[in-house]
Amino acid sequence: MNELYLFDSSVWINHFKQNKTAASDLLSTNLKENKSVLLCTVTVQEVLQGCKTLSILVVIEGLFEDLKKVPCQHYHAHQEAAKMYFTLRKKGITIRKPNDCLIAFYAMENKLTLVHDDVDFERIKEVFPLKTFH
Repeated sequence: MNELYLFDSSVWINHFKQNKTAASDLLSTNLKENKSVLLCTVTVQEVLQGCKTLSILVVIEGLFEDLKKVPCQHYHAHQEAAKMYFTLRKKGITIRKPNDCLIAFYAMENKLTLVHDDVDFERIKEVFPLKTFH
């Protein structure tokens, strides 16, 4: 069985900018080979809000439309992500973008490997059982 990956916006951005990283290469390979590429709502928002033109936004939105979405109860997810952020802060670990706790929660809740190019996820992993590819 293939491992299921949740790709963070940092990887999607590198993919679209054609910045080569191990994570963006894995995304490219999975897209080319029609392997499961999962999205969560936060990643979709972060990528789309960074688009420079409407035409780029429409193209990416079309690509995202065909991909599998991570199921989630949003209120519960936000509540748990807030608790993660609180716990990390109390341990002296600062996460620059609180949304990263939400993305990490989605990955952990759905038993996915989070693929990222963002050091904050490795900080989260110091305290929580987040499985990552980096």
